[in-house]
Amino acid sequence: MICLKTDTIRPGESQHEAGVRLRDEMLRVLCGITSPSVTADAGQKPRLADRPEISFSVSHSGPVVICALSFPGTARMDGARVVCDSPDAPEVGADVERVRDASESPRLRKMARRFFPEREAARLDALPEAEYPRAFCEIWTAMESYVKRTGEGFARGFAHVDLTHVRLVTDSLESDGETYIISVTF
Repeated sequence: MICLKTDTIRPGESQHEAGVRLRDEMLRVLCGITSPSVTADAGQKPRLADRPEISFSVSHSGPVVICALSFPGTARMDGARVVCDSPDAPEVGADVERVRDASESPRLRKMARRFFPEREAARLDALPEAEYPRAFCEIWTAMESYVKRTGEGFARGFAHVDLTHVRLVTDSLESDGETYIISVTF
C-alpha cells in the first residue's frame, strides 16, 4: 500500500525536521515503527536499515512537506491519502514544488531545454506563457519523484527519464495563496 500525507512546517522547525517528523509519524501509525534506523542504499536512496520492504520518500517546498510511504499491508491513517491500495509495497518516490509565476516562464523554458528530454521540452514550448509554469512543474515533479524512486538521484539528470510506463499520481494543493504540485511515482 502507498499512503501520502501532506503537512506544513511548524514554527521553529526546518524543512528537514518537518520531513523527519512526518516520516516518523507515518512509520509509527502505519507500520508500528517507533525508532526508525535510516540508512542509504548503494544509490544513496534513504532506507530503513531493518525493514527493506518499506519504501518512503520525503519532499518539501516552502511551507509544504510531504511523505509517501509504501509498506506491505492495509493500515490507514487519518489525514493520509491512499495512493495505491495494493497490499504489496513497490518502491516509491515523491516530490512537491511550488508553481512559479508566469513571469518566470522564460527561465523555466531554459531549464526545460537543459534538463528535460527533448520530447517534453518541445511539448512545453508549444504552450502559452500562462500555462507554462504549471505544466513545467507537473513534469519536473514527475521526473524528480521518478529519480527518487529509482534511487539514481540527479547525477544523470532527467534527459534519460521516460515516464511512459511509470505509475504516476499527480495532484495539487493550495497553501498560503500559492499552488503546489505533488507527484508520486511507484
